[in-house]
Amino acid sequence: MSMNAESHAYARVTRRFDTSPERVFDAWLTPELIGRWMFGPAIRDEEIVKLTTDARVGGAFSYVVRRQGEEIDHIGEYREIDRPRRLVFTWAVAPDPIDSSRVVIDIEPLESGCALT
Repeated sequence: MSMNAESHAYARVTRRFDTSPERVFDAWLTPELIGRWMFGPAIRDEEIVKLTTDARVGGAFSYVVRRQGEEIDHIGEYREIDRPRRLVFTWAVAPDPIDSSRVVIDIEPLESGCALT
């Protein structure tokens, strides 16, 4: 295998939530909510420095946290926003967006709550 060959890894996770698809969708785009479930001292030993989102297609996000004295900036760009069904974005750690991943979030309404894949 050549050193320049791209390798692709895929992961698929599904989780059910006992709340509306809209609320689950918004939890991915609202800094206050992101700071409750994705980052921060309630999740791991880290401090939230700054969470920003420009929630529009072509808009970017930056989630800066401090772990063990080091600031880490998780960055990405929104590629598709279809509230409350689908969200597609890139994900990388600054300053290297070339190593970005593509994340696809699909939310399906259920009789009670929703399923996120």
